[in-house]
This record gives sequence, C-alpha cells and structure tokens, in this order.
Amino acid sequence: MYALYTIDTAILCVAAILALRLQIIVNPPFVGYSLQSKAQKDDILSVYVDEKGKPYKAAGKIDYVSGWYFKASQMMQNTRIRAAFVSTNSITQGEQVAGVWKPLYDRFGIHIDFAYRTFRWDSEASLKAHVHCVIIGFSVSDDSQARRLFAGDSMQEAANINPI
Repeated sequence: MYALYTIDTAILCVAAILALRLQIIVNPPFVGYSLQSKAQKDDILSVYVDEKGKPYKAAGKIDYVSGWYFKASQMMQNTRIRAAFVSTNSITQGEQVAGVWKPLYDRFGIHIDFAYRTFRWDSEASLKAHVHCVIIGFSVSDDSQARRLFAGDSMQEAANINPI
C-alpha cells in the first residue's frame, strides 16, 4: 500500500537530495486512478492542492505518480534542482494531461528538460506486467539549453517540450 506515509517518506528523501543539490531520478509506483485504493485517492487529494489548500478539480482523476511530480515541483522552487520520473504514459495522454500538468506549469513554472517517448517496460516477474512508460525530466530553473526528446535510439533537440 502506498499511502500518505510513503509519499511523505519519499519526499523527505527528495528533500535530502535537494539539500545536497543533486538530481532526482525516481521510479514511483504505477497506479492509475481507476486502480487506486481509497487511501491512495485520499493521498492525491491531499497533495494536489492549490495555494488555498483545496484539491485541484482534476485531482481525483489523475494517476498516483502525479503526486511525485507535484511534490518535486514544490520542493525545487528557487533551486537549480532537476527531477526525472519513470511514469505510465497515461499522464501524457487524454484527459489527464491538463489535470496533471496545468498546475505544475501555472503554479510552479516548471518546464520539461528532456523526455523519452512511450516505451514498453516488461516485468521480470513470473506474472509478466507490460507497462507503457515515459521518462520526463523537468525543472524550474531558468535555462536556455535545448530540450531533448528521445524515441528509441533517436534524439531530437527542441526549444520546448510539451507533455502531450
């Protein structure tokens, strides 16, 4: 179970990394909103909140990994820290895009530094899981460097990368 304790514990680790001015690269749990437990749904609603502490309208319909993006965006304010998360590709498709990314762009001023397009991750477990993932690296620091978009073995530079 990944309840608030787990996100808070993970964020304490992120805070320690931030204090050391290191990069954050994490593989949070893959739990779509339809598969979240009540505790996980409550967790996201307690994390994905506006400046007044009210959950964003779409917070109840976003993947659990979104909480990591939100917390990292909060903690990297006024730093040059960069974060990257392996995530299910659902946060870059359909109705989740605005719900996940608009608060991060509008409230925290994040930008995507690099991204790996959708790839299939296969579990090594006996009951094979086939998850479609993306890797998204982001920060809030002013940086005019070209952004990098990866797909398979190819790389493309761009002035900006959007989450869709």
